[in-house]
Amino acid sequence: MSVQYEQFTLPGNEAMGMAAIGMAKEFAPNLELGIASYAAVRGERGGFITLGLSAKKLWPMSPIWSLEAGGFVGAGGGRGGYTLSGGGLMLRGHAGLTLELQPLAGLPGRVSLGVSRVSFPNGSIASTQPYVSYELPFQIFNRPGFSATGSETLRGEELARLNPRSHEMGVVFRRYQVASGTLNDTGGPQADFDLLGIEWRASLGPHLYAKMETEGAMGGGATGYMQILGGLGARLPLTNRLTAQASASIGGGGGGGVDTGGGFLLDAGLSMQFDLTPKWYTELALQHIRATSGPFKANSLALLVGYRFGREVGGSDSVVFDPHFLRIRTANQTYLQASDNWRSHNAEQRVQNLGVQIDAFLNPNLYLTGQGLAAWKGDAGAYMTGQVGAGLNWPITRNVALEAEGLFGAAGGGGLRMGTGIVAQINAGAIWQISEAVSLHANLGHLRALNGDFRAHVVGIGLGYRFTGFTSR
Repeated sequence: MSVQYEQFTLPGNEAMGMAAIGMAKEFAPNLELGIASYAAVRGERGGFITLGLSAKKLWPMSPIWSLEAGGFVGAGGGRGGYTLSGGGLMLRGHAGLTLELQPLAGLPGRVSLGVSRVSFPNGSIASTQPYVSYELPFQIFNRPGFSATGSETLRGEELARLNPRSHEMGVVFRRYQVASGTLNDTGGPQADFDLLGIEWRASLGPHLYAKMETEGAMGGGATGYMQILGGLGARLPLTNRLTAQASASIGGGGGGGVDTGGGFLLDAGLSMQFDLTPKWYTELALQHIRATSGPFKANSLALLVGYRFGREVGGSDSVVFDPHFLRIRTANQTYLQASDNWRSHNAEQRVQNLGVQIDAFLNPNLYLTGQGLAAWKGDAGAYMTGQVGAGLNWPITRNVALEAEGLFGAAGGGGLRMGTGIVAQINAGAIWQISEAVSLHANLGHLRALNGDFRAHVVGIGLGYRFTGFTSR
């Protein structure tokens, strides 16, 4: 997990501070591939957010120093619309110097300093700036592909080397009760609104965890609002199934008329987590969020339903792990016009969207999925969607399968007429399994706003990576 800060220079010499949160996997020695999101946290563009794919390569020069270089391809925008970000495509490259903290100060992770170059090729942003980042490594006991045939036992040195940790991924349903007197970005009263999102947690020890979440508005007149937060939490077990938790996060958010100023958000709260099974849990949370440079502030009540894997193993000498199957997909989805008033401008243009999809298989044929996409072409910069749902997989041959899925979530921005932002989507397609881990995906679908004019046929292509994770008994 990594966090990063840099400052883009916009047209007119306007400054926009951008914070990034990302997760990556080392696919080869010193080569990391992953996903990341950038959000405005300083300036006048709260709600300017992008998400996409990242890559980084390290060249060690000593036990503590390395050179690094990498890139990012993503999509998004906001608070300036397609005139600022164009279609939404964001390209970024960087080079810098990395310092390992463990040998030097006994602290986990690494710090990097360097220079980056960012551009929106069909927009008006092109900027070069310094950056600073911090990366916290963690381990997930996993193997490529769905090749596990049963439980596995780790002992001694192998268990110590992997140092398995607990991870949780959940779907969040949230209601913001906005403070009385709070104004939106047009000077009117800010109404309460609802959000839907996904939260990921990684354990840092028996009582501490790091968290990352992304949520989008799906009702209450804030269509297009999105937030991305990262932070720390502490937990205190009360019984075998009930745990009290406290957390604090920072991040970026805005859009949908919600006035977050420069976009920097502070969030803190308390929650109670109840284990339904060793893997599944539900959680009720009370939180408070506020913008540091805008009038937005609200209390929230949230319900979270989640899935846990890679549980803590403490100081055990021998641990038995049971397998579970996960998949990450990168996708491009093309929206084709299916209603007369689907867009407020450029109705004749199709919209290209880049995104990430994460699937958890309950059995070989049924999976749960969380998906996030953003426009990168079609003069719809600032459009984003986040959805959750379920899918079915039917193997046809050893290397070919059919899939169908249904999704529900939030969408807005970019001039697409989403009404209150609540959307539903269906997809069906075929998969070609290139190897045990890597697959190609092609599908057709339909997306519609449940209370707006937007209707679109969807053509999708993607690349999948599947792997087996393990949960301790």
